[in-house]
Amino acid sequence: MKRWSSPQEAKAVPFTGYSTDALAFLSGLEAENSRTYFQAHRKVYEREVLAPTRALVGDLGRAAWARVSAGLQADPRVGRSLFRINRDLRFTKDPTPYNPWVDVILWEGSDPRHSPSLILRMEGEYVTTGAGIMGMQGSLLERFRRAVADHRSGEALAGVLREIGIALPGGEISKPRWTRVPADYPPDHPRAELLRCDTVHVSVREPTPSEIHVSQFVDWLMTRYERFTTLHHWLVSAIG
Repeated sequence: MKRWSSPQEAKAVPFTGYSTDALAFLSGLEAENSRTYFQAHRKVYEREVLAPTRALVGDLGRAAWARVSAGLQADPRVGRSLFRINRDLRFTKDPTPYNPWVDVILWEGSDPRHSPSLILRMEGEYVTTGAGIMGMQGSLLERFRRAVADHRSGEALAGVLREIGIALPGGEISKPRWTRVPADYPPDHPRAELLRCDTVHVSVREPTPSEIHVSQFVDWLMTRYERFTTLHHWLVSAIG
């Protein structure tokens, strides 16, 4: 069983919570998304946001191995479990230079950006938890479609998504990308909606809990992730 996906993760300090300064930084960046603001608060970001997030990845990984899947990978490096706060401005009309949130993933597979994952987004006033896989392409998408078309596995996924929709009435479930069913499948397929998807993702956005300031935030998160366990296992089994 792979416990650590990097030496850096193995040496992570325990997570003890985020300070009020961390949340204030994120709220401030949302209100004034500029290089001037970020540079003036860079030390706050590094000390109060980035450092605790690296610690969170380690503790969250240990908890997720025990409570969701032992195959999940947790790596506190940017490009692995962490995302850059700088936005890629090459292909967007939005000129704001930063993401006013913190994104974290734990993934199970060979690619941290294209594998079944647990996701976390922290904003100044909200926390989003979710699970799934986004932007499937090529052989990965083909494996997903075959699993959806198969009666047994396809009905299992449809059932999982129905159950999540009932259990989480305030949650969001990804919608189909394409208007037509792929050519290899009948247009009246009973799971045509799923066959038109390249993303299967569920998430819930909630007000930031008081637990975010203490180590118990890890358990708060895990109670959310456990609701997505069946979906995660289906994705890993079908396409992982």
